Amino acid sequence: MITYKSQREIDMMKKAGELLAKAHKEIAKRIKPGVTTWEIEEFVD
Repeated sequence: MITYKSQREIDMMKKAGELLAKAHKEIAKRIKPGVTTWEIEEFVD
């Protein structure tokens, strides 16, 4: 079933995607040898 989105919903989805992309880029900067998953999780929180 196809559900059509309103322009408002599309704009919200775009904004959410941009925010997620920025978050992933910041997380990627902190992933290095010796960094624990806990340290990454603390940064994300």
